[in-house]
Amino acid sequence: MIAEIAIILGIFIMIYGAYICGKVFRLIKKGSHTHNRWWIIIFALIFLFLFGYIGYLLLLSMQFPLFDPNILVGIIFFFGAIYVVISMKLIFDIFSEILGFQEETKNYAENLERIVDEETKELREKSENLTQKVENLSRSRTAMINILEDVDEMAKKLAEEKNKDEAILESIGDAVLAVDLDRRIIVFNKAAQEITGFSERSVLGKVYSEVLKFTDTKREVVSCGKNCMVDQVYKTGKSFYFEEMIVKNKKGQQIPIADSVAPIKDNSGKIIGAIMTFRDIRKELEIEKLKAESQAMIEVEKTRREFVSVVSHELRTPMTGIKGWLGMLLDGEAGKINPKVKQYLEEAYKNNERLLTLIEDMLSVSRIEQGKTVIMPNKMDLKFVVSEMIEDFELQAENKGLELKYSPPKDLPAVYADVNKVKEVLSNLLGNAIKFTNKGGVTVENEILGKNIVTYIEDTGTGIPKRDLKHIFEKFYQVENPLSREQQGSGLGLYITKTLVENMGGEIWVRSRAGKGTTFAFGLPIYTGKESKKEEPSMSFIERVVKEAKEPRG
Repeated sequence: MIAEIAIILGIFIMIYGAYICGKVFRLIKKGSHTHNRWWIIIFALIFLFLFGYIGYLLLLSMQFPLFDPNILVGIIFFFGAIYVVISMKLIFDIFSEILGFQEETKNYAENLERIVDEETKELREKSENLTQKVENLSRSRTAMINILEDVDEMAKKLAEEKNKDEAILESIGDAVLAVDLDRRIIVFNKAAQEITGFSERSVLGKVYSEVLKFTDTKREVVSCGKNCMVDQVYKTGKSFYFEEMIVKNKKGQQIPIADSVAPIKDNSGKIIGAIMTFRDIRKELEIEKLKAESQAMIEVEKTRREFVSVVSHELRTPMTGIKGWLGMLLDGEAGKINPKVKQYLEEAYKNNERLLTLIEDMLSVSRIEQGKTVIMPNKMDLKFVVSEMIEDFELQAENKGLELKYSPPKDLPAVYADVNKVKEVLSNLLGNAIKFTNKGGVTVENEILGKNIVTYIEDTGTGIPKRDLKHIFEKFYQVENPLSREQQGSGLGLYITKTLVENMGGEIWVRSRAGKGTTFAFGLPIYTGKESKKEEPSMSFIERVVKEAKEPRG
């Protein structure tokens, strides 16, 4: 009975020892109780060995009863007591460790809670500071965005202003060149490029005197050196104007220019550069030259007119006297003259008559050019005036064997014209028609065209070559043909005729073919009764002669 109890107790102690050893090994595995680790391991190993050995003896005693069961039980109890004591010591140490660990854990928890509170407080403060900084940053960002928007708007405005300034610079007709304090080119507009031949890209950033050579009319260099234009501006702060200078273009050509240089100042009045404007004055110089030449020509023409007027006036009186004396001689007032002398006198009379006609034409031209020709238009019976002039030229036409015809319409309205000037026009045209016609005749006709009455003078004479038609109404122009040389005139009659017709509000033209005859036509406005009348006292022939004599000569 005792043996069985000892065996059961031994088995229990072995199982319990194994359990305790397992707990110890788990504690060791977790890393707790590091200061008792080695002796616990040694104890556990010894304990396992002893109980293993006791178990072995128990098994042997069951098969081979070598030992007394009572002794075996005593051994077991002895070792069991030792085991219990050691176990209690071990358990006490373990619980001490646990209590110490709990205390440490509590202290650690308190410290951790305190640290967490402090860290949380610090984090809260930092969070609040961070929130404040974020808000400040947000406000700063908003302000920065507003500033950037303002800057962008200002940049756009500046770009617009720059584009506008560039457009203005490009549209300026004068050349514009700006330099900084180092005399380097910073602005070079389109006009400057056109005048000099240099492109903007090739000159920007370069010293202007190295690119452009400015000289005055004495060929003294003024783009640099002692006479440097820009240096004068920098030293004095004043603007300078040069009426005429020379600049060499890219090809080396000398271009006359008018130049001005002025300082560029900032808001404080400090000079930061200079601006130069110049323009090509070649056309201006040409115009001035032409003006001078024109003025000289005007003076010459004025002198010529005065000379012609004076000479014509001075010649007309003696030539009229010579004509009278020659007429008296030819009429036999001084006695009978022989045929040879009469022939000479007749030739002298014809030449004198031609010279008088030339003088009258020159006087008429002089009055026209000086604006002294007075046109007094009024209601006029054109048919009556033409018929009267036909009668005056009938004898001249008969002497050449020519037929002079006039077939007016029955109801021809009156015209608004100057009677004397119309007679002069008809006299020139009828005289030329008869002069340059050797056979056939001259026909005069009238036609109503719109608001004008056109008078045609058609002859069957030599005609006018096509090349001469456009010059026929010019002063001193004469058609070159044998007959015209025989019937030499002054070359002023048609010019006077055209001027008189136009001054009366009419128009004159010509149609002709060489060898086929010529037709001159002029139109005068029909009288309507609504014309403004120029009142002037009627003058007799003597009164008109006296008035003309009182007119200033030239």
